[in-house]
Amino acid sequence: MKKNKLSELRENLKNCFNKIISLKEKIKELLDFIKKKKKIILNHFISLKGKPEKVAIFLAALELAKKGKILIEQKELFSKITIYYDGAHE
Repeated sequence: MKKNKLSELRENLKNCFNKIISLKEKIKELLDFIKKKKKIILNHFISLKGKPEKVAIFLAALELAKKGKILIEQKELFSKITIYYDGAHE
């Protein structure tokens, strides 16, 4: 009985680590959220997410900034990152 539960747990962990995170989906998720809020602290938005998802959201933020859809501000090294919606470039 224990062996089956252990095998099931291993399979579930394997599936969690092999999950593919779509950068396109994260771009849409972040843009939709920031459009509603107008301003967010990045750490608050990603605090409950796993490491791969945090990386994908950070990359999404960089891509949106590159396209001029958001503004990213960090006043000091290692300080909070604030993201502002820039609707002027829609």
